Order: sequence, then structure tokens, then C-alpha cells
Amino acid sequence: MIQKLRDYFTQAINTNRTKILMCLSCLTYFSLLSLIWVSNDGICIKSTTVNSVDIVKHGKKETIFQCGAKQKTRFDPKLEKTATVLNARIKGIENYLFANSNAQDNEKTKFSIQITYDRLLQFELSDTQLKIGGVLLDEPGNLERALIKFWIRKKMGDQLLTHGLFEESVVDLIYFSYSGRLDIVDPITAKASRIGFHRWPQVLKSFDEYCESSWKMLEHSESC
Repeated sequence: MIQKLRDYFTQAINTNRTKILMCLSCLTYFSLLSLIWVSNDGICIKSTTVNSVDIVKHGKKETIFQCGAKQKTRFDPKLEKTATVLNARIKGIENYLFANSNAQDNEKTKFSIQITYDRLLQFELSDTQLKIGGVLLDEPGNLERALIKFWIRKKMGDQLLTHGLFEESVVDLIYFSYSGRLDIVDPITAKASRIGFHRWPQVLKSFDEYCESSWKMLEHSESC
């Protein structure tokens, strides 16, 4: 009788221990999931003007959302690295351009960025979106100049669109004052534009020479 009682209590204890271990395992699992979910806040765009960044490659799209957005970016080491690089570049020029802007002005200048690796030299800028190819993005200065161009258009409207050369000159001037240099390298020819090195009348002798120069507009990179 005593032995049966011992066996009964031993079995009951073992059963309860198993249940406790299962509960602890489930709790640990869900805690890890919650930690991963919370850590996704680190993969975001720390910008007051950029809503999101879409990365298009082989027809597939990954999105890095603005910090504080309801949507979450799935954890991926490559996306985290991309976000880190983009945040440094965007925040630098953003602080320079919008240093004296208020929250209302920032709301008017919100837009999104699409980085495409299917069209490496694409460059299209609208009122709400910048589309830029992966090769153009990788060259220092191109993303910054695109953001300057967007900022100018928001400030001055479409006044400069009818004078593309004037807009480019203003963009280069602001970029030069921001970075202290204007060594913009063409991603294909590897030529660098240096002040005083190329003269516009010589560059514009023909369309081919214009395309070969490093002074061509970003919008013409793909067509050239």
C-alpha cells in the first residue's frame, strides 16, 4: 500500500515537472520572439522626411520603414547594414538642409526612396518618390545631390524645371558647401568632375561627349 502511494506521488511529481518544463520552454520561446520583434525597431530609416526605402532586386521588393512606423521590417543582416549606411547619408544632408525647418515644413517634404538593382543607372525624381539605381547610389554624392534637388523643388516649386542647367548648378553649389568638395565620379567612365577641369562649351560639343563627361545630369545616366 505504501509502495503504491510512493509510486503515485512520484508519478504525479514527474508529470507536474514535465508540465512546468514545457511551460518554461514555451515562455522562453515567446520571449525570444518578442525580443526579435522589438529589435526590429533598429532596422528603420531615422529620417524626418523619408517615409520608407524600397529595395528592388530580381523583381522582389524589401521595404525599410521609417522609425516609429506601424509596419515592421523583417530582421535581416543585409537590410540592417543597408539601413545603417543610408541613415548616415540621409541624416547628414537632412540635418544640413532642414536644420531651420519646423515640423510642418518637414511634413510637406515627405517622400519615399526606391533603390533598384534591376535598373542600375535609373534616376527619376517626382514630388513623392526618388527612384535610383544601385550603381548610382553607391557613388558618393549622388544620393545627397538627389535629396538636395528634391529639397530645392519643394522650396521653389517647378521654377527651375524649365532651366535644368541652372538647377544642376544650384544643386552642385549646395552640395559643394555641404561636403567641401565636388569630386563627383561617373560610375561608368570613372571620370571625376572637378571645378575648373571641364568647361561647359567644350563638354556640350556633342551628345556623346556630354554623356562621356562626368557633368551630365543624373536623369540622363540611363539614357546615355
